[in-house]
Amino acid sequence: MRKSKEDHLEMNRAAWDACHVGWFDATTDKQKFYKQYLDGLHDFDADELEMLGDVKDLDVLMLSCAGDASQVFSLAVLGANIWGCDFSETAIGLARENANKVDLEATFFVDDSQRLSTVDNNTFDLVFADYNFWMYEDVPTACKNWCRVLRLGGRLVLREMHPLSAWTLDTEDGKVWTVQRVYDDRTPEYSECEDSGPFSHGDPNLTTVEFPHTMADFVNAVIDSGLTVERILERTGEDVRGSAE
Repeated sequence: MRKSKEDHLEMNRAAWDACHVGWFDATTDKQKFYKQYLDGLHDFDADELEMLGDVKDLDVLMLSCAGDASQVFSLAVLGANIWGCDFSETAIGLARENANKVDLEATFFVDDSQRLSTVDNNTFDLVFADYNFWMYEDVPTACKNWCRVLRLGGRLVLREMHPLSAWTLDTEDGKVWTVQRVYDDRTPEYSECEDSGPFSHGDPNLTTVEFPHTMADFVNAVIDSGLTVERILERTGEDVRGSAE
């Protein structure tokens, strides 16, 4: 039986809740993590700073911030009035604990980043979505809501792996690419948590689902939402598999 969008959302929410019990502890050097923000440092590189622009005193929403909330803290260091959203209560609870430890002001709330049902229209100057499109099933709805919560003249910044390299091609040695999937195959991909990145730190009996999208899906969803595409930046290099922003 085909699963509904609500089924998919609850599957991923349960897995994300479960993984936050051990993921942050298992993967983070906490002393180093907290120190960088206490020292006034951020995580963004030059390209990211260029895309974000000057965020000082802007009201900024970080989508799907996770429990580490590293980008929330980086934006706070840069002077933004920052809100972090995640659909996991466990993640938001951890994010609030981390905010206290890095002594930065940030507001966190629980909501589905695609719908933002608790957020009023015309609330933010900037919305930032970072490497989370694979978890968003309904990209057109998401972009419409991101446009809705932006003030007049506000900006949406999206950062994501290029779908060609994220879904269609794969490489084991960094040199020889092989086709693993048809580019425009949008069939949801189900994975057991024990084999799925950060989710492996949670309940191995749970299942996650990811949603492939094409580049056209991204761009058309943004255009159809009423926003104007100002710039697309493609990053290449040894550590970047053709990501597009």
